[in-house]
Order: sequence, then structure tokens, then C-alpha cells
Amino acid sequence: MSVNYICYNNKFYEETKPILNLNRAMSFGDGLFETIRVRNSKAVNLDLHFKRLQGGLNLLKIDLSAKQWQEINTCLDQLIIKNEIEGGGKVKLIVFREGGGTYFPETNRASFYLKAEALEDSNYVLNKKGLKIGIANSIKISPTFLSSYKTLNKIEHVLVSIEAQEKGFDDLIILNTRNHIVEASSSNIFLVKGRELFTPPIKDGCLTGIMRHQILQAASALRLQIQESSLTDKDIIEADEIFLTNSIKGIQWVGSYSNKRYFNKISQLLVYQLNSSTLS
Repeated sequence: MSVNYICYNNKFYEETKPILNLNRAMSFGDGLFETIRVRNSKAVNLDLHFKRLQGGLNLLKIDLSAKQWQEINTCLDQLIIKNEIEGGGKVKLIVFREGGGTYFPETNRASFYLKAEALEDSNYVLNKKGLKIGIANSIKISPTFLSSYKTLNKIEHVLVSIEAQEKGFDDLIILNTRNHIVEASSSNIFLVKGRELFTPPIKDGCLTGIMRHQILQAASALRLQIQESSLTDKDIIEADEIFLTNSIKGIQWVGSYSNKRYFNKISQLLVYQLNSSTLS
């Protein structure tokens, strides 16, 4: 059995060895993360991931130096090689404020952590069986200036995932305090009506998803009409098709919501477009 490695501040360690001092990350959730897809042994969409990460770091006032940016790029490539990821995979990057302190940090300098593992497929693969989804009752999102970033405190999404498991759903749709659709537990959401594609706007509280961005570009290439607009559960019932998106799984189509059943015609077209496009 081969050994898996992680990278912590430009040094590599065996994944099973507890060598990390993630004090502020674990004590305060004082940082951000990105989950990056690997295709054909290469991390993809890095420019989009780093742009989103930098935006969040600016808001959190965490200083990631130019040297560290270069170290992350280099370590990411090396970690893929060291963990023998020869096709598909995923990388988790965590950037957090280093040092100790309480709510008053000792420093604003950044530390980083990388973890990588192989996936079965290099291409995005559409799920064979449609997902069964519902509406989350345990959580409603109040959009803030941090909602569009992947902060280290995602407890709302953890609780929604637990609620889905308890109720026998594959996933649940999260609403905001105005009862507008935000996203699913770990994915952006899209609705299809005819040749129109609908997705919630960022202002309603959803993540600025990397795959969301890719889908909007792929949909434009397919000449689909795109609407970023507030949506409600009524729109779910009226939709011809629903699918969820994230960087790792690509697209997952929804088979049922309440008594409504859906198909995956547009989902299939978009997956093909993603796999054949240089964008992803």
C-alpha cells in the first residue's frame, strides 16, 4: 500500500502523522479553503480558485506573500506526483492565519496546508441515478459579505448534510431568510426551463462556485439563455430539469423533488461540453 503525503508550509509529511499546528484554523476557523479538481494529473481552474481565495484573504486581512503563492503552486504539483495521482483526483488547500493569540491575532501572516487524493475518473461523470432532494428545515442562510467564499466555518452546511441523511435525501436545498433558494449542502444549483438556465444570484447568499462559473460559460457556448435571478420552491416544481454543481463532481442531475420527476438532457450536454472544453 503506497503512502499518501500532505504538504504543510512547503514541507511534506506522511498523511497519518499528526505534525500540524493548525491553532487558529481549529480554534477560530480563521481561514479559507479551496477544493481543486485534478484531471489528467493536472490541477485545473487554478486561476479561478486563486482569484476567489485572494478575494477572501483580503477580506479576512490575511497576508499571503508572493513567495507563498509560488510555494503553493510548486507544492501542489509535487504533491500530485508524490501521491501518484495519474488521472483524476482532488486537492484541498487550506490557508489560515498563523500563530496564536485570541480574537487579537499575533500576526496576519498566512500558513497553508495541502492534501491530495486520487479519484476513479479523470473526466466528469454524470450520475446514473438522479438525486432525491428536498428543502432544508434546520438552517436558513443570512447572506453576508463572506457568503460567497469558502471560510473554514461551514457548520450550517454540515448540519444540512446531516439533516439530508436523517430524512433519506441525497441532498437538501438551503433557503435564505427571504425564502429564496441559495444552494445545496456542497453545490450550486441550476434549474432548466426549456432552453433557459436559471441559477440564484450571488447576492442571495450562494458561493461564487468555480464550477458555477464553468457552467455559465458552457451554457453560453451551447446557446442556452442564462438567468441569474432569485428563485423559490415554486420554480423547482415548474422546472423541466435540475442539477447541482461543484468543482469535484462537476454536475449531478436531480431525479426527484416532492412528487415531481426530472430528466437530464441538458445535464448530459453540459457534461460533454465540460469534458471536451479547455476551460476545465
